[in-house]
Amino acid sequence: MPSWERALELAPSLRPLLRCLAVVDQEDGYPERAADRYAEAFDDLCHERRDNGASWTAVTAALGREAIDGLLAVRRTAKARSVWDRLHPATRARGRFRLTEAWMPLAEGRLEEAQDVFRAGFEIADLREGAETIGRLRARLTDEPLPAHYAFRTRPTES
Repeated sequence: MPSWERALELAPSLRPLLRCLAVVDQEDGYPERAADRYAEAFDDLCHERRDNGASWTAVTAALGREAIDGLLAVRRTAKARSVWDRLHPATRARGRFRLTEAWMPLAEGRLEEAQDVFRAGFEIADLREGAETIGRLRARLTDEPLPAHYAFRTRPTES
């Protein structure tokens, strides 16, 4: 049993340990268990939350993103929605969360709502150069080409 698992019995805050275990599970090919641990870590964080200051907002956003991504990867849309709903509205309205705003309804089978995110337009300042997340999402929504202002690829398109 890894030391992180043994420490769960004694730790005053479970979130850091659960997050570490989730990362290990993900790396070791156990996405279901990773999703469970990310969700449990996020739940623990929400119970522990002391304020709505910048530090807690940043931690909530980071762990929330990991939890949502992990849960959606194993098709646990209701639990992912639960995490989404507990994020600050200002957090959900910026950065990569704008993509999550489209992934969530897509995963829930609401294609039109997901397409509405693209129709409204968005800017994602915290997306890594070369990330193809927008293109993958767009391809799930429509056969139309990705608009140039969303193309952040660093390799040529496949022909």
